[in-house]
Amino acid sequence: MKINTFRQIIIVTIFIIIITVFISLLVRPQQQITGLPPILAINLPERKDRREKLLTEFQSWPQQPEVIEAVRRKPGWKGCTLSHLKCIEIAKKRKYPWVLCIEDDCQLTPNSLKYFNSILPYLWTTRDKWDIYSGGISSIKRIGKTISKEHNIIEANGYAAHFILIHEGTYDKVLNDISKEDDRLQKIDVYYNDHLRIWTSVPFLAVQRSDVSDIEGRETNYIKLFKQAENTLMNILQLTSTN
Repeated sequence: MKINTFRQIIIVTIFIIIITVFISLLVRPQQQITGLPPILAINLPERKDRREKLLTEFQSWPQQPEVIEAVRRKPGWKGCTLSHLKCIEIAKKRKYPWVLCIEDDCQLTPNSLKYFNSILPYLWTTRDKWDIYSGGISSIKRIGKTISKEHNIIEANGYAAHFILIHEGTYDKVLNDISKEDDRLQKIDVYYNDHLRIWTSVPFLAVQRSDVSDIEGRETNYIKLFKQAENTLMNILQLTSTN
């Protein structure tokens, strides 16, 4: 009798421990995010001019960009792709829950910091529904559903990778999908457009500064394209707000 009673006590105790652990896992609060994500900025060392302009852009932000030396590869878009992969690898190694990858031609729009801060909590709690958040796209390829009228967030695929917020749930997908072999490399913004769930918001947080591009080998100006894309998305949001 004593042995049976002792066994029953052991079984009940183990059962209580299992239930307690299970309940604690269910009610465990989600990790909270405070402040801006780490910012990694892609830049070639000899492009001091672009680096200085970029750091000036962000000098009022409490989180300053960490400059990451760009990968050299010809043609330039291959180096660009490898540079983005380098940033994602760094973020993964450092166990960043998410990271903001920017290019050195990133030009912030007015009130971008205030707007970015206002949507970050929403982006964090809904990160299972998106792969990357783009601060601005220059060429719309697909427009999906309106995600949040309150935050002016919309699902839209397009090109540009100058301001990309990516969370840890997407790191491995990108790193596994894109081969580093020279003949199998893909343009990073084309890959994002074709394979990832992209959210953006209006007004855009950033555009690409008109400057001599190391990728194109000439001066580029995409401001008009960004404005056209922004206006298109803004009109769609206005229409959905009135329905």
